[in-house]
Amino acid sequence: MIVIIRRYMRRGPIHGCVDIESSFQASLVLPALVFALAAMFFPVLDAYGAEDTAPQASNLRFEPTRPLTGDRVKLYFTLKNAIRAEVRWTVNDDEEEDLQDYDGISGFVEYGQPLKAGDTLKASVTPFTGMGEAGKPAVKTVTFHNSPPTLKLERQGIKDGKYEAKIEVNDPEKGKVTLKVEGPEGMVISDDGKITWPIKRGVSGNFQVKVTAKDEEGAEAVLTYAIRIRQEAGR
Repeated sequence: MIVIIRRYMRRGPIHGCVDIESSFQASLVLPALVFALAAMFFPVLDAYGAEDTAPQASNLRFEPTRPLTGDRVKLYFTLKNAIRAEVRWTVNDDEEEDLQDYDGISGFVEYGQPLKAGDTLKASVTPFTGMGEAGKPAVKTVTFHNSPPTLKLERQGIKDGKYEAKIEVNDPEKGKVTLKVEGPEGMVISDDGKITWPIKRGVSGNFQVKVTAKDEEGAEAVLTYAIRIRQEAGR
């Protein structure tokens, strides 16, 4: 109900009168407008509040960030409004999944299977409250890369005036590896890692040996070591 009150206050000529009716109507309309706007925004505020209290998983990251063939990876994440999570692992978008449970607020889980270059690992983390309410899954993926070969000096010695050594070569991708040796004149290396060097009469001293291995992707590994040759006088 709107009550209209008419009253005039005269100050000089009639054109100086103030109409109280307009002011009174405005005072009634403004509160109504405020309530209407509040009714529009309150549901939005309620929605934001509900989202803030929902279980969430965030800050997902893999370690190492650029895994190589054979690396074991860890997934770090943080939970909010949750006390546990389920982690689903998928390799190369395969339908088969590995499920892993996690209890806590922040930490990591480790994927236990070794993967090779080109494989893509996807982790989906679903947070849960203590009452069993599930939140929206958070997803993170990582791709594995080529790993360089490894070299190891397995054995060495001198036999019948010839230096011999065996280099153990391993390529994580099981591909072809090309070997090269740099050392004293006449030293060579075979495809299977056997080094030979005929020692000439009178040769002695310290010699540096450098072995390089390169895989099919161009990744390299280098092994360096020193050998000491001492010949007795007259030999």
